[in-house]
This record gives sequence, C-alpha cells and structure tokens, in this order.
Amino acid sequence: MVNMNKKVGIALGGGAARGLAHIGVLKVLEKHKIPLKYIAGTSMGAIIGGFFAAGVSADELEGFALALKGKKVLKFFTPSWSYSGFINGKNIVTYLNTLMPDRDIQSLPIQFSAVATDFFTGKKFVIEKGSLWNAFRASSSIPVIFSPTVCGSKILLDGGLSAPLPTAVVKDMGADIVISVNVVPPPEYKKNIKRKKSLMDNIAAKMNNWSLLPLKKSGGYLVNIDFSGKKRILPSVINISMQTRNIIEYNLIIMDVKTNKPDFLLQPNKDVTVGWFEFDRAKEIIENGEKSAMKIVDRLIEIINS
Repeated sequence: MVNMNKKVGIALGGGAARGLAHIGVLKVLEKHKIPLKYIAGTSMGAIIGGFFAAGVSADELEGFALALKGKKVLKFFTPSWSYSGFINGKNIVTYLNTLMPDRDIQSLPIQFSAVATDFFTGKKFVIEKGSLWNAFRASSSIPVIFSPTVCGSKILLDGGLSAPLPTAVVKDMGADIVISVNVVPPPEYKKNIKRKKSLMDNIAAKMNNWSLLPLKKSGGYLVNIDFSGKKRILPSVINISMQTRNIIEYNLIIMDVKTNKPDFLLQPNKDVTVGWFEFDRAKEIIENGEKSAMKIVDRLIEIINS
C-alpha cells in the first residue's frame, strides 16, 4: 500500500520520438499505483504528460504511439509556407482531436503544467491554464520548423530552449518527491549516410526542397563543392537544426540536474541511439522507459512510505 500523504511530481523532458520513453515510465508508475500529484512537461513530455494528466492511461498512450506510422507522422510536416515557420501545426491539432477532445488545463484530474519559451525574453513560460492543445503547440514549437504559438501578448517557442527538463517547475508546483525523466542522450553526432532511408530523411527532403541553396541532396545529407573544388558531405538543414537543439538541450539539462537535484533522475535513452523522428521504433523506446523506471520503483515506494 502506497502512502498518499507524500506528493509525488514528475518532470517529463522534451525529445520528439525519444520522448515516447515517458510512456514506459508512466506504465511502471501506474502498474505500481504510484500516485502522481503533479506533472510538468516540455515539448513531447508536455504532450504525453498532458494526456496522462487528463486521465488517458499509459496503455492507451502506448496504443497511440504504436499507431504512429511513417506516413501519418509525415502529414504533420506538410508545409504551410508561413513567414515564421515551415509548418503551422494545424495537422497536429487535427490529429489530437481524433484522440480526445481539447480540455481546459485547470479541469484535469492531475495538476499539469506545460513549459514553453517566451520569444521576447528568452525565459521559460509555464502554462497552467487554458487550452491543452494550445499548451501542446506552444511547448513543442521548434523554431523555424514550426511557427510559434501566440498566447495573449506573448509569442511562445519550444520549451526545450529554456527548460528542456522542467524539474524546477514540478518543485514549484509543490512536489515532496520529484522524478525527472531526461530522454535526450549526449549529443555525439552519428554520421552515416549509407544507412537505410528513414523518416528523418523524408522530413529532411521535404524541408530541403523549400531551400534555395545550390546543394545536391544525398539522403538526409547534402553534397557541397567547397572553395578547393572538393566535395564535402554536409548535414541537411533539418539535421543541423535538430543537432543544434540536441547540444543546447543537453547542456541545459546538465545544469538543471545540478541546480534542482531531483530525487530520481531517469535517462532511458542514455546509452541508445534514437533519432528525433524515429517514431517507428515506438515499442523499443517505450520498453527503454519501462526498464529505466523499474530500477527505481522499489526505492521510490520505500521513500513514499517512509
């Protein structure tokens, strides 16, 4: 029997497809009847955390994730030709509405916060009320790729720019015990242009077609002729953007952990190479989350009951 007096909160970090590991973590907590009082999420962590806070079970979330096939994900990246981003995100909201109706954040069974970044100040902006869908869009508005989200007088970008792991947010919500789940691995770049064509390549090809740069496409990479006349293999615009994000987020996460010191830090993708858009590996990624959570669940229950 788990003591209900200790308030447990969980911080779910951003990471696109890597964030599917959050589902595995939530499956384990749900199975062991760990009561979550607070959930804070950034980007994909906000989406998964928001659904769970709304009462969607981890098993249901797993079903949603396993249904995300290549063509369905590619529809999210249909160009909108927006002045402020390649994609306006309408297709994502349309898809979310097929899973459940929009909800007001303050009406959710579990207290929930989504983290975005204020374009004008660069500071984190915590969304604690209003449309759940708008919170999802704001928290996952990857600069350049997705157009930003307008919230009153604010223009909001992806929360990963300011708080990729929202440990401090969960603490501020009032948690006695904080579990932080970082799904972003160290940013060593894996260069391999001979690999099987992936969803990432298809997305990169879509976005590179919008560019006016005189570069010849080669999978998810580009071939450029430098000043010496030699061919150089360069990452595509989308690969550069996502690797830049990886570097920034990972360093911010290291600082977050040192500063905010969560009671439990889970890193399900630490030793696994998972691409940002490898949603086709959902089963494996979710299992990584389960394995990671199983390592701490006994100790977590012990602390809750102490």
